[in-house]
Amino acid sequence: MTSVHESLTDWETLPAKELDGHRAIAVTVNDTTIDGRLIYHDQQADADVRVESLTFDGFNGPVIFSINETGNILVRDTFKAINILKETK
Repeated sequence: MTSVHESLTDWETLPAKELDGHRAIAVTVNDTTIDGRLIYHDQQADADVRVESLTFDGFNGPVIFSINETGNILVRDTFKAINILKETK
């Protein structure tokens, strides 16, 4: 049995879509803590560029993004840390 408080240590290399619905706790650069579920978005910018992102419900802007499935990147302009848990809805 998996504890709901266990972190995903490999979230940066998982397909972004697999993080959809996971509980995450993020700290902004202004030291605000956001605790919520990640929501997956997929966008085809053009024929050669696919952008995937994960957001929090009610938060304006991405938390994590991935371009052409090259790995997940935390948006460092807004967030300084994130803990993605194995817990899903």
